[in-house]
Amino acid sequence: MLLLRSLSLLLVVSACPALSASIGLNSNPPSISLGQATVVGSSANGIESFRALRYGKAPVGKLRFMPPVKADAPTGVLQATQNPPSCRQMPLIQPPANPYTDAINKFFNSQNDSAFAQGFARLNAPTNGGQRGSEDCLFLNVHRPVGTKRDAKLPVLFWMYGGGFQFGSLDTYEPTSLIQRSVSQKQPMIYVSINYRVAAYGFLGGPEIKSAGSGNMGLRDQRLAMEWVHDNIAAFGGDPSKVTIWGESAGAISAGLHLVSRGQTSSKGLGSPYGLAKTEDVTRPIAVLSGAAGCNSAPAGRLACLQALSADALDNAMNQVPGLGTWSGVTLAWPPTVDGDFIPDTPDNLVAQGKFNRDVAIVNGDNEDEGTILTTPAVTLNTTDDAGFKRWVREVLYTDISEADYQQLAKLYPNNPADGSPYGTGLYGALSSQNKRVASIFGDATFQAPRKRLLKEVQKYQPRNTFSYNFRGFKYVFLIGSFHASELLYTYGFVNTRLTEEFQSRFIAFVSTLNPNFNNGQLAWPVYGQDRKVLTLDELTTTVQPDNQRDEPQAFLDSLALRGLGPKYRI
Repeated sequence: MLLLRSLSLLLVVSACPALSASIGLNSNPPSISLGQATVVGSSANGIESFRALRYGKAPVGKLRFMPPVKADAPTGVLQATQNPPSCRQMPLIQPPANPYTDAINKFFNSQNDSAFAQGFARLNAPTNGGQRGSEDCLFLNVHRPVGTKRDAKLPVLFWMYGGGFQFGSLDTYEPTSLIQRSVSQKQPMIYVSINYRVAAYGFLGGPEIKSAGSGNMGLRDQRLAMEWVHDNIAAFGGDPSKVTIWGESAGAISAGLHLVSRGQTSSKGLGSPYGLAKTEDVTRPIAVLSGAAGCNSAPAGRLACLQALSADALDNAMNQVPGLGTWSGVTLAWPPTVDGDFIPDTPDNLVAQGKFNRDVAIVNGDNEDEGTILTTPAVTLNTTDDAGFKRWVREVLYTDISEADYQQLAKLYPNNPADGSPYGTGLYGALSSQNKRVASIFGDATFQAPRKRLLKEVQKYQPRNTFSYNFRGFKYVFLIGSFHASELLYTYGFVNTRLTEEFQSRFIAFVSTLNPNFNNGQLAWPVYGQDRKVLTLDELTTTVQPDNQRDEPQAFLDSLALRGLGPKYRI
């Protein structure tokens, strides 16, 4: 998870206006004037919501695979009460019944708290009933505390969903709990969530895409949405100079890429766990799509042929690509790329050279067991011995690794389940001798080691306003531990615990003041600094610890990454 905000634009933290504390449905729907339009929203549970606000024209026809085009200004009366469709996307591959799904289902079936189970379900698939969505999807939602005045100048939290650049939707999570807590701790805020294009629609690469002046369409969607917020959020009572960019998983990667991209906006991000290939070098995706769609020999060229397909036909071709949940899908099918324009070089190179927006405050962190749920079950159930582990490393994770490097990797991540992830569980969760080993190396290679590497580089240029955390909540299912995205159960209030209150209050404080220390007796969260201090949060306690877990093996993973050896996006 990643939160970032510009420092230079926050000159004064204004006192927040008094807001209505009423809870429940408001019989008079809220409305705002937006240029020549009147936008009518809805109100419930102390929150006013304005949904399906268009920021980009429909990217269809010749605009498919192209940079987004700014939407025309609305006119008349706009009924903004229903969520927009999600963007077209690839579904998450749902595995057959196995020990992982059995353990997870058993736990949630035992819960009386339906919100808890609902929250977990939302982590695993986009909404819209599993439908593929619509190409006409460039919309955003704005939520604010009830009674917010136009001149309130509230800080803004700008949310970008995860989903491996393969799926996701702006309505996956509702911010009701977050906004209510922001009001109760007298730091009210506005929450914006956006749709952006995913899968081939948002991240198709190849020489044709490069020649057409495109690439990274989903990232460009996000940038256009940021520009919309800058231009329009004041009409909703927000302050365009106090926008915090927040993302999880692919959303956090996106935030990081905006930090190093050209044409940077006032609020940026940091952190990409993968190396990026050049747009023109990513030739296999467009070849797979074109072959499946019958476009390889199209007279007008492959790109024009793909643009002319129906969305259903393109989806059918796109689904020939291994996605998340498959053996090779632990690495991404539809990654961002170095296009030489929006992203001029790899994030590692740019950050190491100081070529990023240094004028930001940063909160980033990982969950302790990031690798568990991402490597199950397609990988771990088929990786049961040392030979299987070696096959997985060579075929999926590090396709160009030498024998000497493989032997060192195997030594640093030994065949000892007690050392694996979920950490601190001994032999529990060891379905074979390899599943905890696989989860450990994948979590370190794609999350923990890159986080440390990037924080180390940032300290050279911006040492005063960077915070990091280690999340150890949700240890209820021993097979998965503090799994990837499990912190969202707490962030969005699906879980009503001490940890939920602390997690929410700290992030709200950061949005309001650029400091995640809310003055209510909580342990002080220090800046990351040269001594590498992180806030460690579990269900019962919060502590400050050095960020030195598994430093030696992670340093080796860094050496592989800096030599250009994966983990790589692949297709």
